[in-house]
Amino acid sequence: MTGSDDSHDVVVVGAGVGGLVAAARLTLAGHRPLVLEAEERVGGRFSTIEKDGFKLPTGAVAIETTGPFWETFGELGIDPDLRIPDPPVMVHLRGHDLKPGAAVWEHMIKRVTKAAGKVAEGIARARNGEDLEDELTLEQWARRYTKSKTLLSMFQSLSAAIFTVNADELPAGVFFRLLRETGGYKQYGFAPRGNHEIARAIADQIESRGGQVRTSWTVDSIEAEYGRATGVYATGPDGSRELIRADAVISNIGPRQTARLLAGTEFEDAFAERSANVRTTALLALAFSSEEEIVKHPGIWNFTDTKRLCNLANLTATCPELAPPGRKLYEAYSAPRPSIGGEFDVDAERELLETDLRKQIPGFADAEVILFKAMRGDRAPAQQAVPGHDADVHTPAPNVFEVGDGVKPYGWIGTTACAQTARIAVDALLAGDALGSVVTR
Repeated sequence: MTGSDDSHDVVVVGAGVGGLVAAARLTLAGHRPLVLEAEERVGGRFSTIEKDGFKLPTGAVAIETTGPFWETFGELGIDPDLRIPDPPVMVHLRGHDLKPGAAVWEHMIKRVTKAAGKVAEGIARARNGEDLEDELTLEQWARRYTKSKTLLSMFQSLSAAIFTVNADELPAGVFFRLLRETGGYKQYGFAPRGNHEIARAIADQIESRGGQVRTSWTVDSIEAEYGRATGVYATGPDGSRELIRADAVISNIGPRQTARLLAGTEFEDAFAERSANVRTTALLALAFSSEEEIVKHPGIWNFTDTKRLCNLANLTATCPELAPPGRKLYEAYSAPRPSIGGEFDVDAERELLETDLRKQIPGFADAEVILFKAMRGDRAPAQQAVPGHDADVHTPAPNVFEVGDGVKPYGWIGTTACAQTARIAVDALLAGDALGSVVTR
């Protein structure tokens, strides 16, 4: 272990969207943060890996073209060069493919169940915050209006696809808050060279403004003294361990992992209590390829009346660069049961997903599976906290803040939520006295 005079305004632990956006916003304010990322690449669950010539997402597959993450590109002068599918989303409903919104409800009322009209009326009330008791799940809410398996399946599909939890695990208020604020279906695009290129562009902008981004650096602990964090101990790619002093710390690794970094300090008990009821969520993703186009739609396809399959992204319809010449690339998703905590039978859940794919996508039987991954546990979950049950951006230590999808605002989701947490954390940090001794450079 080596002692080091290395010091920075802020150390950011983790180079996911929350960490990168936080560091970028600090550089825009004139500070010089240091971002430490344990992986070899930046982006976290917003990145890309290469396998057999395919560029595969590590987590998030699409990028919203509105909201705080999108606004960050403009603030940094980054052109994400997205490809926008048309139509962006289709819903597969009893053999019919429909655009979300009125078309779905008209089809439901005419061909599936008259109860759909009552459900639509209930949604209108719930979007205004009516009929939403605390702890009511989305499935419980839906069963007030219908017994239709297709309708219940639709809510399950939306819950799993958007929130990475099952409908009986998602607070109904979170679902309807999203509908109220975004309309429910996002404007988005795919990155033709993979999400990593965009994450790397943010990292480059951080460094061009005086910050640093180091990959293959693992933060071992956050040091604290006299009621404040004073820096971090981190191990570099050569195995050497350094004390890096800082006036503040921003963590992008989730409440449970952050609590572990404070073990042995005066904040240990407070951080352990803060994260005690935080549980991660899980998601299965299966990337597959074919020579011929076997998926009808160029964007995201949502499914009802399935055992596990909730949605599927057609990546090469708009971004052929993501696959070798002559190959098509798709990625399908499902939420396992249970989707909270990460304890489930991976093989059985994968079989249920593949059974759905064989039924819904006739060409899947002859397709090549490129990669299957189960996103779960504390280190690689789908999300660091169940939506609606997040910790807070502020922590028990006055100069330690948290960003990412473990502290997302109620009703927010995805990379947009991560970027918003970065905005909240940095604004709070700059408004306080944590950086008061640092001369803006």
